[in-house]
Amino acid sequence: MNEFTGKANVYDKARPGYAPAALDFILGLASPNAVVADIGAGTGKFSAMLAARGCEVIAVEPNADMRSKLPVLENLRIVNGTAEATGLPDHSVDAVTCAQAFHWFDGEKFKAECERILKPGGRIFVVYNNPVGHERHDELIWHSKDGPPGSHWLEREERLRDFFSPGMRHEIFPNPVSYDARGWLDYMLSHSMSPRPGEEVYERFADSVRLIFTRHNEDGQMLLPLETVVYTSL
Repeated sequence: MNEFTGKANVYDKARPGYAPAALDFILGLASPNAVVADIGAGTGKFSAMLAARGCEVIAVEPNADMRSKLPVLENLRIVNGTAEATGLPDHSVDAVTCAQAFHWFDGEKFKAECERILKPGGRIFVVYNNPVGHERHDELIWHSKDGPPGSHWLEREERLRDFFSPGMRHEIFPNPVSYDARGWLDYMLSHSMSPRPGEEVYERFADSVRLIFTRHNEDGQMLLPLETVVYTSL
């Protein structure tokens, strides 16, 4: 997960949170007092929301830079581990969540690890903030062959259907976010495929991000329409 090394600051500052209604849905199935393993926790965007709802949260994150930004909370424990090898005890958690991270995992190994650490009847929840339309991302000058964030969502949905076989449920919750010029630039720089300062294409990429803001902002704010989508088993 070295793709995010050096990006923890902008990730923590500019990545959006998740729709509160998505937490309502998850905790309606997992219970508010659940012990939750949040896998690929990053800087703790989702972990902190779970902790604020009263869950006992174990934030599992392999990247030291990202892990350094995880909040210090009484009911949040930080673990250096991966989706495929969390290091957690057998049958120790009520639910597993992963927010904005599933595409980095080996699906089969992650599922086996979830089955190992979940208590009987425990659930897995995969969460994404998906852009509504890709028009603004399509205006960017991308330096990566992988394309803009969110551009492979159809492939991801197919992987998720296989992961949750024989049946997948998904729920969608509006989660619009508004950015000023600096916030929009930080948001775009927080993605794994975005260049870092000093890289050859950084200035060209940053200029294209600023141009999008110039075209689309109203009174110094630009709305980014997002949806929080929660995937789980039927």
